[in-house]
Amino acid sequence: MTSTTPTERIEAHPQERPIEWPEVLFIASFIPLAVFSWVGILLAEFGVFTAWRIAAAGGVLSAIALAAAWRDVRGAGHIQRVSGATLLSVGLLAALSATLLSRPGEYLIEGADASVYLAVGHNIGRTGGIIATDPAVSLMPQDLRLSAVAQSATSVRIGIDASCWANRRGYGRYTRELVAAILDADTANESPSSWTP
Repeated sequence: MTSTTPTERIEAHPQERPIEWPEVLFIASFIPLAVFSWVGILLAEFGVFTAWRIAAAGGVLSAIALAAAWRDVRGAGHIQRVSGATLLSVGLLAALSATLLSRPGEYLIEGADASVYLAVGHNIGRTGGIIATDPAVSLMPQDLRLSAVAQSATSVRIGIDASCWANRRGYGRYTRELVAAILDADTANESPSSWTP
């Protein structure tokens, strides 16, 4: 079985219409946005997020992906120019989108969600990783808190998200007790200070 390149597949199945410049611009802007987002989240998950790491990894991966995309675009044939009216329509749509999704629109559309993303981003920038914080943990008794919170070299894992990590290290019984205590307190509308291990 022989493998074919994307260009050969395109030539075997010609497009119904040629690709246009707005599509090329969308591809050129989407690829770096997607790559840098993916690399940033991946680095934050591993707790090693820094500006130079995201710039290096995102830059290299974006360059590779853009080169492959450009090769496929050029292999698809002539890039068709579009009329001025089409470009004006695309520009107006972009301006309208930017207006609706910038401040204060983001807060009106999403409610209080935008501040959460800002806080998480600031936390990632400060610590280099994703750290889950729950204010209820500070209200727990110290011995119960130790079963819920496990510190590693790069991050803090809390509560139910830590159950797999805790089970591997012999803390599974305490984590199950914590979850049961949380559910009991929630069911009975008890104060978190009444939780017991």
